[in-house]
Parts: sequence; structure tokens; C-alpha cells
Amino acid sequence: MDVDLRVRPELLKELRRHARGLVFAVGERGSGRSATLAAFADELRRDDEPPIVARYQFSGDAAELLNRALLAQLVAAVAESPHAERQLCALRESRRLDEPGDLLAMLRIAARVRPVVCLLDDFSAADLVWWRLFLRDSAPELARLPLLIVAALDAGEGRIVDHQDLATSLDSWFASTVRLGPAGAGELEAQIGGRLVEPLRSDVFELAGGKAGRVGDLWQELVDDGAVEFDHDEWRWRWGGPEDHSGFVRDAFDRRIRQRCPTPEECALAWSVVRMAAIEGPEFTPAAVAVALHRIGCDGCDDVDAVVDFIDEVLAGPELFEVGDTAWRWRDRYAYRARFLHLGHAEALRRFGLDDEERKDWAAALGWALEELYAGAADRIGPVLADVWAQAGEPDRVGCAGVLTERRRRGLMRDEAAEPVDHLIYVDHLLTEARGTASGNPWRALELGRRALSEAERSGSSDAVALSLVTIAAELQALDKAGEALPYASRAAAVAGAHPSTRRRALTTVASCRLAIAEDGDLAEAERISDELLATATSAEERRTARALREQARAAELVGTGALPEARAVLLAAPDPSCLRLLRTIADRLGDTAIAEELAHLSLVLAWDDARRRAWSGQDAEVARLVAALDDLGGYLRTLHAQA
Repeated sequence: MDVDLRVRPELLKELRRHARGLVFAVGERGSGRSATLAAFADELRRDDEPPIVARYQFSGDAAELLNRALLAQLVAAVAESPHAERQLCALRESRRLDEPGDLLAMLRIAARVRPVVCLLDDFSAADLVWWRLFLRDSAPELARLPLLIVAALDAGEGRIVDHQDLATSLDSWFASTVRLGPAGAGELEAQIGGRLVEPLRSDVFELAGGKAGRVGDLWQELVDDGAVEFDHDEWRWRWGGPEDHSGFVRDAFDRRIRQRCPTPEECALAWSVVRMAAIEGPEFTPAAVAVALHRIGCDGCDDVDAVVDFIDEVLAGPELFEVGDTAWRWRDRYAYRARFLHLGHAEALRRFGLDDEERKDWAAALGWALEELYAGAADRIGPVLADVWAQAGEPDRVGCAGVLTERRRRGLMRDEAAEPVDHLIYVDHLLTEARGTASGNPWRALELGRRALSEAERSGSSDAVALSLVTIAAELQALDKAGEALPYASRAAAVAGAHPSTRRRALTTVASCRLAIAEDGDLAEAERISDELLATATSAEERRTARALREQARAAELVGTGALPEARAVLLAAPDPSCLRLLRTIADRLGDTAIAEELAHLSLVLAWDDARRRAWSGQDAEVARLVAALDDLGGYLRTLHAQA
């Protein structure tokens, strides 16, 4: 029984209604976007008077590759018009084909021959600045051409700007958005020839998250495994439904894992591998999975290379996934990719393999591992990386702006053309640049934050304003200017309409500033804020941060009364990187000079970003020692202070 829900009839019907303009097809990965675009292209080519159809799938490529790929398709499609063919070939010979105007010229020539339909998949990986310039500056002419552009992209969540925002400043009759909802039970029932009986009906869609491609894949597997039965035109569980979805998923994978892993230790490692891999998606990077498991301290993951070999030599096979034979290469680096053989496996694991708190922590570890592994080529996995950071509760870690050269910046921000979305794109670029320079040059990051605030106020986005204020406050704090940072952090916390994660960052910064100032009322306010943050925390990391702030407030009160050993004991009972400054103050006042100096050096290394720490660890044994101390901060601090 072949079941395929990937082609979404409602999207096909909607696309058929459009003869020209720009249509954004927005949906989660696995919602059937790509398959529906392919089906739409096939339908168009079967028309009595077919249009020119050109397709492109983005993967973080330079604009020149996009233009050359589309140009090759257009040249082949206008063969009946030698004049148009010569014009297009002349463009290829005379231009670099990396500017928005080059694409407009190509479409203009081709549209004189026949209507043109451009189908753009994974548009979330496209250069946002380039496409903003193309659509903003070319919209009047595009609207007059017999041209339809369909762009399939991910649903944005929590970022201050994304590719969907390109439509907001364009005329509604020209640009529209179609959203792909979850697949419905009726779609599945129409293909399987019978009614789904509860609880099977609910279970199938809950396990696959309603994603069209995943539902069909999961159903096929349930049928093949004999887990469901058909009787009197009804489908039901053969042995009764799962008591809980998490246990069902664990049992299903335990059976597969035991076929390949002879020991309990290997089974436990395999269970960790498949769950971490699923966070990245149906396709994943074994090396990044191994590094991420090492970061969270997973048993059996001390040797990263051995974990990669375990994935390749033990787990790869018909029950779980396959590893590609060829690697992605860029510069002098490479990465092998693997994929789950059943798309539904990855989705079920992602939804039910971890609880919400674990998923955030594991996703954060994987996000760092992917950024490290794909350094210099992160744009190749941009949408995947954005999704991983969204699972980690940090969607703003991935900037969307793309390449912003000075020339592009001037074009984007022209006084007579710049609109609120252009200011928002520029804010995203400035904040992304600020994050990248903060550890090495906080003064530069502070300047970028101030520029971002100026642009954010012109964008009309509350979240952009709050993020810019938090960035300014954080950099002032890094420069030991807590008194100057506090007004910015307080203002950020008070911005109405900011994203909840932004407000948490603002409140955390307010509390940190008040701890540093430690004047009348400051400590009580810091403790109040930490209680609020603890009460509203949604992850283990958020709870750790809130508890650390509360313990530091208690310790600071003890320092104020002169109870220095007691204050130190409070901090050592629940050690956190943010307590190093206060521990150093206590050491200075107690005359523990050696401890104070050690904490100063440790704080310096803590302020570096991961890349800088890795680089220096390989060159300096002292730095390597301090980096190792940060990995086991509690044990290190207790050993250090035992010498006092």
C-alpha cells in the first residue's frame, strides 16, 4: 500500500489561482512543500500552452550560482525564439550575473516569449538582503510581467526578521502568503481506503506532528510492522494503542538498536545518538552529533572520533540510517552527512525522545557543534541551524540578513527607498555582527549595539528595540560599567511587545547589574527578579541561571555584612560562571591573592568565545588548563578554595 501525503492539494489549488505575482508557501520541513512544487511544475508542463518553468533549490549559494542556474533553464526554454536566446546568451557573456538587476533582465527577456514561472525551494536559505533589493527595486516592473514566483520557505519563529517579511512591504495584489497546515486525517483516510478508529487516528498524527511527509512514512511503517489491522472498513491498533507516546517511541527504537548493539553500553550510546541526530533533522552530521554528545557529558562520548566510527560502522544499516559516501567540502574542510531511512523516525524522536528541558539543552549543544564544524560554510545549513537554535530557545542566535557589503548597505538604506523592513534587516545584521565581536572587542560591539538601536527605533519593531537595548547593556556590563548598563537593561525589560525570551534576557541583565552595583535596594530587587525568572523558567538552563542570580544576591548580602566565608560557601554550593566576579571580590578582601589572580585569569578566558578558546588551547597549556576548569567549574572552584 503506497501512501504519499507530500503533495498538498490545497497548495496546488491555491497556486493554480495565481497567474502572476509572488507567492510565499510557508510551512515546516516535512509539510510537503518541495513535493508540491515538483507536482506543480509537472502540471504546468502538461498544460496546452505551457509556461516557461524554472526551478532552483537554495543551499546558501552565492547569487551568481542562482542566476546562472536559472539562466541555463531559460535559454533552453526559449529555443523557439532565436532572438531571445541570443539576448540571454549575451547576458551570460557580458555580466558576472551576481546582481539583482541581472535576474530582472533575464526574466524580462524570457517573459516576452512565454509566461514564466519560477519555483524556488528552501527560500529560507536565500540571501535576504539580495532578495529584498530585487523585490523592492524591481516590484513595479515585475508586476507588469507575465511572471509568477513561488518561494517555499520555513515558518519563522522568534527572530526579529525573516524571509516572510519581504512580502509585508509589497502590494497585497502582487505578493501573498499561503500557509501549509498539518495534514488531516481525511487525507490519510482517502488513501488507505478506510476510516481511522480512535485512538489510532489521534496517535498517528501526534507521533508525526501532522507533517504530511512524516505521516505517510509512519503509516507505511506501522502497516509493514503489522502494528495496525483493517477490518470492516476501519483501521485500528492490532494490540491496542500506546499508553504514552514517549514509551512507544523508546520501545520501537530499542527493538532496532538491540539488533545492532550487543551490549547495554552500546544500546545506551545508540539511544543518545539517534535522539541527538533527530534534533538536526532527517539528515544530520555524525561529527556534530558526536561533539554535541561530548559537550553534554554523555557516557561513552569522551572520544568523539570513536562515536563517529560507532555511527558509521555499528548503527548505519537498514533499520536506522545510512551514511553518505561523499562529503560536503569547502575550503580545506569537509563533513560527511547521514540520513534516517524513515523520515518519520526523526520526527517521532524529536517530539518524544526528549522532554522539553532536555531538548533545549541538547539542541544548544548541537547548535554550538554545528557552528564549529561548519565554520566558514554555516550558510549551507542555515535553515537547519536556525531550527536547531529555535529548539534550544535561542532563535535570535542565527542572523538572517545574509551578505551585507557596503555597496549593498547603501542600496538597502537609500533615504528615498528604505522602509521599516529595511531598517529591520539592517538591525539583524548589526546585532549579528555585535555578537561575533563581543568577546574580542566589546567597544566595537557596543558601537554596533547603539547603531542597531537607532535603526530599530525606525523599524517599528518592539523586539528589535529591546534586543538592541539588551546588547548595549551587556557590552557595558562586560566593560565593568554596570551603573551605565542598568538604565538600558531596565528600559529593555519594560518594552511592550518584545519576545518573551528577549524580556528574560533583559531581566537577567537588570539583576546582574544590580548585583554588581550592590547599593541600597539593589540586592533586594535582584533577588525579586531572580524569583520571577525562576517561577517562569521553561528549561533547565533558565532555572540554573535564575538560581545562580538568587544565590549571588544572598552572597552579596553576606558580603555587605562582612560574613565573607559564609558568602563564599553560598557561591561554592551552587557554582556558576557568573559568580566568578563576586568570588574574586571575596578573595581580594580576605587577602587570598593567589586565588584572586587565578579567578581573574579564569574570567578572562570565560569572556572569550568558543573559537578563541579552542585556538589558544592548542597553543598554550595554561589556557588549556583554564578551559578544562570551565568544563568542570564546580569541582575546580572547590579544589581551588580548599587551598585557602
